[in-house]
Amino acid sequence: LNNGLVDNGKFGQINLRHGTSVDLNFAFVNGGGSPVVIDELSWRFFDLDQSICPCNFTTCPVGIGGDEPINYCSNCDAEFPREQLRIPMSEVDVVTLSDGLIPPVDSRICQYQDMTSFLFNSRAVGNGDDNPTDPENLDDFQKSLLVDLTYTDVSNFNASYCIINGAGTVGRNIIFAFNFSECV
Repeated sequence: LNNGLVDNGKFGQINLRHGTSVDLNFAFVNGGGSPVVIDELSWRFFDLDQSICPCNFTTCPVGIGGDEPINYCSNCDAEFPREQLRIPMSEVDVVTLSDGLIPPVDSRICQYQDMTSFLFNSRAVGNGDDNPTDPENLDDFQKSLLVDLTYTDVSNFNASYCIINGAGTVGRNIIFAFNFSECV
């Protein structure tokens, strides 16, 4: 598994096996272990994408149009892995997808919400070759797979990450980076 810092420390990365999930709690502490409050925190998730179907049929309806993510191949009758991010609504102040950037880029992420959370699902096939290497230098495709969350006066927050469908020993990576203002 490839967990930790990647691309010269520019990103954090968590690898998750297909068909599994993880609940994460991020906490900011000083050297003595005491909580630190961040005035404003931008937490960016990059590369929220999905695998291609097992048959590699090139015309699979993967992430094409519609509001709901597609995770079914009409050619081989298979479901394929896709990433989902769940963020508690009570914790985040602002959510921005790539279509809210300046200039806007069409988002390839399906965003919806249930009673307690924002949910983000992939709608585009991706692989390691299209992963970003610098959070400040993204092409349009990389921007289209971006979720930017803004928190204020935060010392910790929660997220859930899962790979819906799939099996076996392979996994997918969630890549993230922080940008924050002064600490209190």
